[in-house]
Amino acid sequence: MKKCTKCGEELPLTSEYFSLCKIKKSGLSGDCKGCRAKYSKIYWQENKELLCSKKKIYWQENKEDFARKQKIYRQENKEKIAEYHKQYNQVNKEIVHERYLIYYSRNKENICSRGKVYREKNKESVIKRNRAYRQKNKGMYLTHTHKRMARKRNLLSTLTTSQWESAKLHFGNTCSYCGSEKALTRDHHTPLNKGGEYTKDNIIPSCQACNSGKRDNDPSIWYPSQPFYSPEREQKILSYLGYKNGIQQLSLL
Repeated sequence: MKKCTKCGEELPLTSEYFSLCKIKKSGLSGDCKGCRAKYSKIYWQENKELLCSKKKIYWQENKEDFARKQKIYRQENKEKIAEYHKQYNQVNKEIVHERYLIYYSRNKENICSRGKVYREKNKESVIKRNRAYRQKNKGMYLTHTHKRMARKRNLLSTLTTSQWESAKLHFGNTCSYCGSEKALTRDHHTPLNKGGEYTKDNIIPSCQACNSGKRDNDPSIWYPSQPFYSPEREQKILSYLGYKNGIQQLSLL
């Protein structure tokens, strides 16, 4: 056991409680790690400006040496650094996003110019990466595409991923028009060019054939003319979209 020279507490004489110190016979410092951390913090707060200026001067005098060591460290610990950043970003999403927005607003022109130069030099790899990303994140990519199209027409675009999943579940993961179990797309019941919003009150699941066939037609005219028309499914669609007295309750209509 060893008594700390600052707090007087007796602790096991090990490196777990005391810092290493070559000039001491025991090989450990006189003050415990807790006291050392506490007084280091106090000293730092009282001499912050002086210590920062010394640190800055030392860094400037040894800039090249620091850069070389950092480069070597990054090359030898790529996976470790990537994993650390990944975990940090997941835990601190809001802080990281806020910092990025501040940085982007201050360096917008520089970031855009660097991005343009990179894309021109790496056209093929950028195209491949974008294609792979779209295939891997089809749902999210389609959401952004639809929202952008709605914003261009000054229409509401508030549909969320959870709302889209709820819409599919409501129709039993089948096409709301023909009842097909094929891959589902997001159909604007009231067409986009006729004021159809990208919201839960206007988006319903549809197979590609029905979506393409309907296009910009009025659903009340197009649907009854189809061979797969079902009055029950039509009523289910109108009920889900919140029709009242035959009128769709969209905010912009």
